[in-house]
Amino acid sequence: MKSGEKNGVSLPLKGVDVIITRPSQQAEGMIERICDLGGVPHIAPVIEIHYRDNARVDQMIQNLSDYDVVVLTSANTVRSLDAAAKRVGRQLPESSITWIAISEKTKEVAANHGIAAEVYHGVRSSVELAHHMIESFAGKPNTRFLVPRGNLSDTQFIENLRDAGYAVDECICYDTVECHVPRARWQDLFKAERIAILLFSPSAVKSLLKQVGPAHFKQRNVQFVVVGETTKQACEKLELEVAAVAEHPSSESVIDAVVDVMRPKVKRVKDRQDKF
Repeated sequence: MKSGEKNGVSLPLKGVDVIITRPSQQAEGMIERICDLGGVPHIAPVIEIHYRDNARVDQMIQNLSDYDVVVLTSANTVRSLDAAAKRVGRQLPESSITWIAISEKTKEVAANHGIAAEVYHGVRSSVELAHHMIESFAGKPNTRFLVPRGNLSDTQFIENLRDAGYAVDECICYDTVECHVPRARWQDLFKAERIAILLFSPSAVKSLLKQVGPAHFKQRNVQFVVVGETTKQACEKLELEVAAVAEHPSSESVIDAVVDVMRPKVKRVKDRQDKF
C-alpha cells in the first residue's frame, strides 16, 4: 500500500494538522471529513456565539409579516430566529415571505427548521449579494427587507440595498464574542510540521491575531484557508497571507480548499531527470 493511502483510498491530508477556529458544535461534520482525508483536526475556537434574548428580537418575530423578504445571513441567524419564535409561541416560516440564505449551508440549516430559503449561487461577498438582490427585485421598489444579523456581520450589502432605494430594517439577534484559547494550547498546536488554519469570519481573524503573535504565522508550515472574500480581506489588512479561499461559503468547500493547498505535490518527470 502506498504512503498517503488507507485501504487503497487517497489520503491527501496525511501529515497535516488542521486547526478549526470555531466551536465544536459548529464544526458540523468537518472533524469526521478531515479524519477521513488523513488529517488531524483540532478545535481551537477563537470566537463564540451568544444569542440575544430580548424584547427587540421578540418584536421582530412578531412583526415578520410586515416584510416581503428576510435575509438569512448565517446559520446562527436561523438558530436565533427559531429560538425567538419558540419564546413568543410563533411558527416559522411565514408563507408570505421570501427567505434568502447567504449560502448552501445556511439554506440547509434553514430547511432543518422548516424554512424553504433561496440561494444566489456563486456569491462570495456582500457586494455580490447586494447585486443579485437588486437584480432580482428590480421593478419592485416597495419591497421591504428584514436582515436579522450578528453584531459583527458585514453590512455592506445592506447599505447597497438602501442606496438602490429599498427599505431595509436590521435586528441584531446574536453577538460574536472573543473566546480565549490557552497559550499552552497554541504552543502545542504549532509544534506540528504542516498546519492549516481555517478561518470563517473577520472577527475570527482579529481574535486569532490578538491571541497568537504574528511571528508564528511567518512559518512556512502554516497555511491559512478562509471561507470567503470578506474574511480574506480581513487577513490581508492584518498582513496575513491567505493560501486559499473556499469556492463556496460552506464547511465542505473550505475542506476542499484545504485539500487543494495541502495535497502533496507530485514533481514532474523532467524535474527529476534534471537532477541527474
